[in-house]
Amino acid sequence: MLNDLVFVLRYIKSVTEEYNLPDLYTNYANALTQISQSSTEELQNQLKDYKERIQKAHKQLEPKGWSYSQIKVFDRFGAKNVLGDVGYANFQKALSENAANTPGAVKEINQLSQGITQLLTNATNIISGLGTLGEEEKLEENLSVIQIVFDEEVAIDDLPQLHHQSKEWERIIRAFSLLADVAPEKTKIISISKGTPLSILLVTIPLISKAIYHVVKSFIELWHEILEIKESAIKIEKIKVELYGEKFDLFEKIDKYSRERITEIIETVVKNYHLKGLDETKLNYAKASLLKAGPDLYNFITKGGKVDTAREGENKGMFGNFQLGPNYQDIYKFNENVKKLLTARVGEKKRSKIEKKINVPKEKQRKLKTLKKSLQGKQSEKSNRS
Repeated sequence: MLNDLVFVLRYIKSVTEEYNLPDLYTNYANALTQISQSSTEELQNQLKDYKERIQKAHKQLEPKGWSYSQIKVFDRFGAKNVLGDVGYANFQKALSENAANTPGAVKEINQLSQGITQLLTNATNIISGLGTLGEEEKLEENLSVIQIVFDEEVAIDDLPQLHHQSKEWERIIRAFSLLADVAPEKTKIISISKGTPLSILLVTIPLISKAIYHVVKSFIELWHEILEIKESAIKIEKIKVELYGEKFDLFEKIDKYSRERITEIIETVVKNYHLKGLDETKLNYAKASLLKAGPDLYNFITKGGKVDTAREGENKGMFGNFQLGPNYQDIYKFNENVKKLLTARVGEKKRSKIEKKINVPKEKQRKLKTLKKSLQGKQSEKSNRS
């Protein structure tokens, strides 16, 4: 957690100082005041330039590709409401709500500037106070970072859950390690963010990281495809389409298709991301292990867990630029929509059963009751004889 704190505070300090963000706010407010008294083309151009630089600074300060724990630090430090997309939105709001009130706009802009200055001062003081602990760790050469977040249905809240997830991830990492012909111990934990959800950062060799990235990315795409098919299946079910004279069990076919696609994805990754020169016996063993571990990894993702890898070569610090954040955001939104449709589908099926029961003719209900009593009587006689 200390590494996450150091990374976030150093990032805030370096970008804010690079753009002189508090000064940009002050300059903008001064130019706005001068324009209200006597507008010139030069002042208008200055105002436009300040605004563009403010926007650019906030865009760079928005956490992108960060680990879950780093985003959490950014939020808890108070930066979420001051910097980044929200920070620039606050700046725009100060202008729009005071369009005809220059003193009011200047006052709010100065207040926002003070908030950024205070945040920068706090970050600087904490880094200074940490001394050598405040120095950013560097990642060793030829190593890549993997992030695992245990959330939703795969959250870790007690020891049995920890035991289960540890065993499952040991199998997954071991299977990917076989592709690179290295021991699983070569993949090491470098950071654990305690809390809800729990997240872990691992370092491993680039070949394993690449293989995991391509499997996970393909699994997210498969999940999206499955959700699209389910969405269509629900619509087809609603209009009661029948194929070849009988009801077509679409959801059973969808499950079969997803299992087949998982196998295809694993086979493709094994073919493209294994150690060059790996003998056929070892390659086949690695493939068999991944085919067993693949469904577990797919289920982990579809149950709310996140797996991501750092973009290679873009960040030599301890924490890389993670790649799949936008993919997860899109799939979670789509999943929520399909969940609502599935919930409605289950409700309709229950109502349908109740309606069928209600609509049974009284004569038929009487005969069913008589038959039920007769069967119960025969069962009683049989048990008495025995």
